[in-house]
Amino acid sequence: MKEKEIKKEFARFLKKHGAFKHYYKNRHDPKLSLKGLTIDFNNPGTLFCMAFDWANSPQGAKRWLKLDCLWEDYCKERGFM
Repeated sequence: MKEKEIKKEFARFLKKHGAFKHYYKNRHDPKLSLKGLTIDFNNPGTLFCMAFDWANSPQGAKRWLKLDCLWEDYCKERGFM
């Protein structure tokens, strides 16, 4: 599966869990919100944040931790881990 397809699928997973309304600034366009995510295919349980400007703030760190936990759940559900 290509990274682009995984991002789309992960976006649907986040939406299903109600994550967009809490963890993204741009809730109306999930595609834009996922642009900062990078998936490491050598270690599928790891998600990197490159473009989220809130990643360095304490509030942002909490959001990022939650997003990372949801990524782990997604990987387990998909059998990546």
